[in-house]
Amino acid sequence: MLWLLLGCGFDQYLGPPDDPSDGPPSRRDPPSIDALEPYRNEDTFLVTGLIAPDDDRVVVSAAGETTIATLEGGAWSATITIPRGQDVDITASNDNGESSPATTQACDPWDAWELDPSFDGNTCDEAIVISQGLYDNEDREIVVGNILGADEADWYFVHTIDEAVIENSVGYENYHFVAELVKGIDAYQITVFKGACNNPQCPETPEYTTYEWFMHDDEPDEDGMLPPDPRSCGEAPLDPCPDWSESYWIKIQRSDGGADCKHYELELSNGIW
Repeated sequence: MLWLLLGCGFDQYLGPPDDPSDGPPSRRDPPSIDALEPYRNEDTFLVTGLIAPDDDRVVVSAAGETTIATLEGGAWSATITIPRGQDVDITASNDNGESSPATTQACDPWDAWELDPSFDGNTCDEAIVISQGLYDNEDREIVVGNILGADEADWYFVHTIDEAVIENSVGYENYHFVAELVKGIDAYQITVFKGACNNPQCPETPEYTTYEWFMHDDEPDEDGMLPPDPRSCGEAPLDPCPDWSESYWIKIQRSDGGADCKHYELELSNGIW
Protein backbone atom coordinates (compact mmCIF):
# COMPACT_ATOMS: atom_id res chain seq x y z
CA MET A 1 0.00 0.00 0.00
CA LEU A 2 1.30 3.44 -0.92
CA TRP A 3 0.86 6.16 1.66
CA LEU A 4 1.01 9.79 0.57
CA LEU A 5 1.75 12.68 2.94
CA LEU A 6 -0.23 15.62 1.69
CA GLY A 7 0.59 19.21 2.70
CA CYS A 8 -2.33 21.23 4.09
CA GLY A 9 -1.22 24.82 3.76
CA PHE A 10 2.11 24.47 5.65
CA ASP A 11 4.85 26.02 3.62
CA GLN A 12 7.76 26.09 6.09
CA TYR A 13 9.70 23.71 8.26
CA LEU A 14 9.33 24.58 11.95
CA GLY A 15 12.34 22.61 13.11
CA PRO A 16 12.67 20.38 16.16
CA PRO A 17 10.68 21.02 19.33
CA ASP A 18 11.92 23.92 21.47
CA ASP A 19 13.90 23.26 24.59
CA PRO A 20 11.85 25.04 27.28
CA SER A 21 14.66 24.90 29.82
CA ASP A 22 16.31 28.18 28.88
CA GLY A 23 16.12 31.21 26.64
CA PRO A 24 13.18 33.49 25.81
CA PRO A 25 9.79 32.10 24.79
CA SER A 26 9.49 30.87 21.21
CA ARG A 27 6.58 31.90 19.02
CA ARG A 28 4.80 28.71 20.08
CA ASP A 29 5.11 29.42 23.83
CA PRO A 30 2.93 31.52 26.11
CA PRO A 31 4.57 34.65 27.55
CA SER A 32 6.74 34.45 30.64
CA ILE A 33 6.15 36.75 33.63
CA ASP A 34 8.85 38.11 35.91
CA ALA A 35 8.72 37.26 39.61
CA LEU A 36 7.20 39.88 41.93
CA GLU A 37 7.93 40.88 45.50
CA PRO A 38 5.47 38.89 47.65
CA TYR A 39 4.37 42.00 49.64
CA ARG A 40 4.19 45.66 48.61
CA ASN A 41 2.71 48.99 49.68
CA GLU A 42 1.65 50.17 46.23
CA ASP A 43 -1.52 48.72 44.73
CA THR A 44 -0.74 50.11 41.25
CA PHE A 45 2.54 48.92 39.79
CA LEU A 46 4.37 47.65 36.69
CA VAL A 47 4.59 43.97 35.77
CA THR A 48 6.96 42.70 33.09
CA GLY A 49 7.93 39.60 31.18
CA LEU A 50 9.26 38.12 27.94
CA ILE A 51 7.67 37.03 24.66
CA ALA A 52 8.81 35.81 21.29
CA PRO A 53 9.99 38.81 19.23
CA ASP A 54 7.26 38.36 16.62
CA ASP A 55 4.35 38.04 19.10
CA ASP A 56 1.88 40.87 18.69
CA ARG A 57 -0.45 40.65 21.73
CA VAL A 58 -0.17 39.90 25.46
CA VAL A 59 -3.10 40.06 27.88
CA VAL A 60 -2.35 40.47 31.59
CA SER A 61 -4.95 39.15 34.05
CA ALA A 62 -5.22 39.98 37.77
CA ALA A 63 -8.17 39.71 40.17
CA GLY A 64 -10.69 39.38 37.38
CA GLU A 65 -9.39 42.38 35.40
CA THR A 66 -7.43 42.29 32.14
CA THR A 67 -4.92 44.73 30.63
CA ILE A 68 -3.33 44.75 27.18
CA ALA A 69 0.45 44.89 27.60
CA THR A 70 2.86 47.18 25.82
CA LEU A 71 5.30 45.22 23.61
CA GLU A 72 8.87 46.13 22.82
CA GLY A 73 11.10 43.63 21.04
CA GLY A 74 11.00 40.45 23.06
CA ALA A 75 9.60 42.05 26.20
CA TRP A 76 6.21 43.18 27.48
CA SER A 77 5.07 45.45 30.34
CA ALA A 78 1.77 46.52 31.85
CA THR A 79 0.66 48.74 34.71
CA ILE A 80 -2.05 47.10 36.81
CA THR A 81 -4.03 47.80 39.97
CA ILE A 82 -4.92 45.05 42.43
CA PRO A 83 -7.21 44.91 45.50
CA ARG A 84 -5.51 45.27 48.88
CA GLY A 85 -5.20 42.78 51.68
CA GLN A 86 -5.11 39.53 49.71
CA ASP A 87 -2.72 37.45 47.62
CA VAL A 88 -3.34 38.06 43.92
CA ASP A 89 -2.19 35.76 41.10
CA ILE A 90 -1.11 37.66 37.98
CA THR A 91 -0.74 35.91 34.63
CA ALA A 92 0.14 36.84 31.05
CA SER A 93 -1.34 35.07 28.05
CA ASN A 94 -1.39 35.02 24.26
CA ASP A 95 -2.78 32.66 21.62
CA ASN A 96 -0.38 29.96 22.83
CA GLY A 97 -1.67 29.88 26.38
CA GLU A 98 -1.08 31.37 29.81
CA SER A 99 2.06 31.92 31.87
CA SER A 100 2.66 30.50 35.32
CA PRO A 101 1.25 32.97 37.87
CA ALA A 102 3.27 35.55 39.77
CA THR A 103 1.77 36.23 43.21
CA THR A 104 1.87 39.42 45.26
CA GLN A 105 -0.13 41.24 47.95
CA ALA A 106 -0.78 44.97 48.34
CA CYS A 107 -0.77 45.65 52.08
CA ASP A 108 -3.84 46.88 53.93
CA PRO A 109 -3.20 49.09 55.81
CA TRP A 110 -0.21 50.35 53.89
CA ASP A 111 2.82 52.49 54.72
CA ALA A 112 2.10 55.87 53.09
CA TRP A 113 5.63 57.11 53.81
CA GLU A 114 7.05 54.35 51.60
CA LEU A 115 4.93 55.56 48.67
CA ASP A 116 6.23 59.14 48.86
CA PRO A 117 9.59 59.48 47.06
CA SER A 118 10.40 62.64 49.05
CA PHE A 119 10.77 60.60 52.26
CA ASP A 120 13.41 58.03 53.14
CA GLY A 121 13.40 57.10 56.82
CA ASN A 122 15.81 54.17 56.53
CA THR A 123 18.55 55.72 58.69
CA CYS A 124 18.78 58.06 61.66
CA ASP A 125 20.19 60.88 59.51
CA GLU A 126 17.21 60.54 57.15
CA ALA A 127 14.54 60.07 59.81
CA ILE A 128 11.01 61.12 58.86
CA VAL A 129 10.01 64.25 60.80
CA ILE A 130 6.72 63.61 62.58
CA SER A 131 6.64 66.83 64.60
CA GLN A 132 8.91 69.81 65.24
CA GLY A 133 6.73 70.80 68.20
CA LEU A 134 5.01 68.13 70.26
CA TYR A 135 3.77 70.27 73.16
CA ASP A 136 3.08 69.15 76.73
CA ASN A 137 -0.61 70.03 76.45
CA GLU A 138 -1.75 66.51 75.52
CA ASP A 139 -0.35 66.65 71.97
CA ARG A 140 -0.47 63.31 70.18
CA GLU A 141 0.75 61.95 66.84
CA ILE A 142 -0.06 58.54 65.36
CA VAL A 143 2.21 56.85 62.79
CA VAL A 144 1.05 53.79 60.84
CA GLY A 145 3.62 51.81 58.88
CA ASN A 146 5.12 48.46 58.04
CA ILE A 147 8.51 46.88 57.38
CA LEU A 148 8.47 44.36 54.54
CA GLY A 149 12.06 43.15 55.00
CA ALA A 150 13.36 41.53 58.18
CA ASP A 151 16.67 43.45 58.03
CA GLU A 152 15.16 46.90 57.40
CA ALA A 153 14.27 49.71 59.82
CA ASP A 154 12.03 52.78 59.96
CA TRP A 155 13.31 55.95 61.66
CA TYR A 156 11.17 58.85 62.94
CA PHE A 157 12.05 62.20 64.51
CA VAL A 158 10.03 64.27 66.98
CA HIS A 159 10.95 67.44 68.86
CA THR A 160 9.07 67.83 72.13
CA ILE A 161 8.24 71.18 73.78
CA ASP A 162 8.02 71.87 77.52
CA GLU A 163 5.99 75.00 78.35
CA ALA A 164 7.96 75.90 81.49
CA VAL A 165 6.44 79.39 81.80
CA ILE A 166 2.92 77.99 82.13
CA GLU A 167 4.09 75.27 84.51
CA ASN A 168 5.69 77.77 86.87
CA SER A 169 2.34 79.48 87.22
CA VAL A 170 0.32 76.32 87.82
CA GLY A 171 2.86 74.69 90.12
CA TYR A 172 3.64 71.36 88.49
CA GLU A 173 5.67 69.85 85.66
CA ASN A 174 3.44 68.61 82.85
CA TYR A 175 6.14 67.40 80.42
CA HIS A 176 5.59 63.69 79.79
CA PHE A 177 6.93 62.22 76.57
CA VAL A 178 5.76 58.73 75.58
CA ALA A 179 6.65 56.66 72.51
CA GLU A 180 4.56 53.50 72.40
CA LEU A 181 3.78 50.77 69.92
CA VAL A 182 0.03 50.45 70.38
CA LYS A 183 -0.35 47.94 67.52
CA GLY A 184 2.08 45.38 66.15
CA ILE A 185 3.76 44.58 69.46
CA ASP A 186 3.91 40.90 68.47
CA ALA A 187 6.03 41.70 65.42
CA TYR A 188 7.86 44.99 66.07
CA GLN A 189 10.10 46.71 68.61
CA ILE A 190 11.41 50.26 69.12
CA THR A 191 14.66 51.83 70.22
CA VAL A 192 14.57 55.47 71.35
CA PHE A 193 17.48 57.90 71.03
CA LYS A 194 17.40 61.11 73.09
CA GLY A 195 19.15 64.28 71.94
CA ALA A 196 21.34 62.55 69.36
CA CYS A 197 21.43 59.46 67.17
CA ASN A 198 24.27 58.00 69.26
CA ASN A 199 22.42 58.29 72.58
CA PRO A 200 20.13 55.25 72.96
CA GLN A 201 17.87 55.17 75.99
CA CYS A 202 17.41 52.09 78.18
CA PRO A 203 20.81 50.66 77.13
CA GLU A 204 20.35 47.50 79.19
CA THR A 205 17.21 46.60 77.23
CA PRO A 206 17.59 48.33 73.85
CA GLU A 207 14.55 46.68 72.24
CA TYR A 208 11.13 47.39 73.71
CA THR A 209 7.64 48.59 72.79
CA THR A 210 7.18 51.58 75.17
CA TYR A 211 9.42 54.44 76.28
CA GLU A 212 8.54 57.44 78.47
CA TRP A 213 10.34 60.37 80.09
CA PHE A 214 8.93 62.60 82.83
CA MET A 215 10.00 64.34 86.05
CA HIS A 216 9.27 62.56 89.32
CA ASP A 217 10.76 64.20 92.42
CA ASP A 218 10.34 62.15 95.56
CA GLU A 219 13.55 63.26 97.31
CA PRO A 220 13.11 65.16 100.62
CA ASP A 221 14.52 68.68 100.85
CA GLU A 222 17.04 69.88 103.49
CA ASP A 223 14.22 70.10 106.01
CA GLY A 224 13.16 66.53 105.30
CA MET A 225 9.98 67.60 103.56
CA LEU A 226 8.67 65.76 100.52
CA PRO A 227 7.12 67.75 97.70
CA PRO A 228 3.31 67.70 97.83
CA ASP A 229 3.27 66.22 94.32
CA PRO A 230 6.19 64.41 92.63
CA ARG A 231 5.67 66.83 89.72
CA SER A 232 5.68 69.94 91.91
CA CYS A 233 7.66 72.94 90.69
CA GLY A 234 7.03 76.63 90.19
CA GLU A 235 7.00 79.73 92.37
CA ALA A 236 9.00 79.84 95.62
CA PRO A 237 9.34 77.98 97.86
CA LEU A 238 9.17 75.38 95.04
CA ASP A 239 12.05 74.95 92.65
CA PRO A 240 11.50 76.61 89.26
CA CYS A 241 10.16 74.29 86.57
CA PRO A 242 13.01 73.31 84.22
CA ASP A 243 12.61 73.34 80.44
CA TRP A 244 12.75 69.68 79.40
CA SER A 245 12.24 70.34 75.66
CA GLU A 246 14.13 67.64 73.75
CA SER A 247 14.53 65.88 70.42
CA TYR A 248 14.01 62.14 70.02
CA TRP A 249 14.70 59.63 67.27
CA ILE A 250 12.65 56.41 67.25
CA LYS A 251 13.90 53.35 65.39
CA ILE A 252 11.39 50.59 64.56
CA GLN A 253 12.47 47.07 63.59
CA ARG A 254 10.89 43.67 63.12
CA SER A 255 11.22 41.53 66.22
CA ASP A 256 9.71 38.39 64.71
CA GLY A 257 12.13 38.02 61.79
CA GLY A 258 9.20 38.18 59.40
CA ALA A 259 8.75 39.97 56.10
CA ASP A 260 5.04 40.36 55.45
CA CYS A 261 2.22 42.92 55.61
CA LYS A 262 1.90 43.03 59.40
CA HIS A 263 1.68 46.71 60.34
CA TYR A 264 2.56 48.76 63.38
CA GLU A 265 0.99 51.81 64.98
CA LEU A 266 3.32 54.15 66.85
CA GLU A 267 1.84 56.72 69.22
CA LEU A 268 3.93 59.75 70.20
CA SER A 269 2.47 61.96 72.94
CA ASN A 270 3.42 64.66 75.42
CA GLY A 271 1.59 65.85 78.52
CA ILE A 272 -0.84 62.92 78.74
CA TRP A 273 -0.97 61.25 82.17
